[in-house]
Amino acid sequence: MKKCRKGGFLKSFGYAARGVLYAIRNERNFRVHLCVTLYVLVFSIIGAPPRDDVARLFLCIGLVMSAELVNTALEKMCDTVTEEKNEKIKIAKDTAAGAVLISAIMAAVVGLITFLNPPVFNRVVKTLSDMPYIAALIIISIPLAVWFIVGRKKK
Repeated sequence: MKKCRKGGFLKSFGYAARGVLYAIRNERNFRVHLCVTLYVLVFSIIGAPPRDDVARLFLCIGLVMSAELVNTALEKMCDTVTEEKNEKIKIAKDTAAGAVLISAIMAAVVGLITFLNPPVFNRVVKTLSDMPYIAALIIISIPLAVWFIVGRKKK
């Protein structure tokens, strides 16, 4: 059995962080998922859904982000193999993108079930009406989120 190099385990966290940072810088869809995640977290704080629902939301967030990272990795690997049209590579890329789509749709369904639950929905509405500055901050953040998603130029 091969021994791990000294510091290899800790270095693996650095490699993983580099992969996430790459996705943030270069993958628009990852930035979309990141922004949606932030809004879900804000509404989770405001609406205070039950802990089980919050756990499901975190599980969905992790699934969608992970699927997006795997999709990016697969796309880059396929592009390294060949940039020419190849039906099998197209199928691999399309099915990986389909996995992201399905996980995102299911996460949205879980989010809707969570936040449209009357007690949670009523807490969100009450908080936003009692503290309009929170509603204003959310509204102000939308153009910033759009800029973060689409307004960034690749180097």
